[in-house]
Amino acid sequence: MRPTMNPNTQPPAPKPALDWDEALKRVAGSQDTLVELVEIFIQQWPQIMDEIEQGVARQDYVTLHRAAHTLKGSASIFGAKPVVEASDRLAEMGKNETTAGAEDALRYLQDELDRLLPELQTRLQ
Repeated sequence: MRPTMNPNTQPPAPKPALDWDEALKRVAGSQDTLVELVEIFIQQWPQIMDEIEQGVARQDYVTLHRAAHTLKGSASIFGAKPVVEASDRLAEMGKNETTAGAEDALRYLQDELDRLLPELQTRLQ
C-alpha cells in the first residue's frame, strides 16, 4: 500500500541561498570585507565552475576535487549551504575518482549558483 499525500501538504521550502548574518560573523562584522569577498567570488566563480566541468568531462579527478573544494570553501564564507553541499558532493567524486552521477551534481550546483548569485549581487548595491 502506497502512502497517500495530503493535497494540503507543501513541499519543504528550499534552504536559503545564503546567510548574510553568518557571513558577517565570519569577517568580524566588517561589511567592507564581506563586500570585497563577494566581488572576488563573483569574479572567480565562472573559472572555478569551468574547471569543475572540465574535471568531470576529462575524468581529471585532481582538478575536479581541487576546483570543487575551492568553490565549497568560497561559498561557505557566505553561509551558502546549498552551494557548499553541491560542491562537496563533486569534491568527493574527485577524491573517490568517480564521475558517476556527476551530470546531475553539476546541474544541481548550477541551479544553486543561479539562486546564490543574484542575492550576492544585491549585496553590492
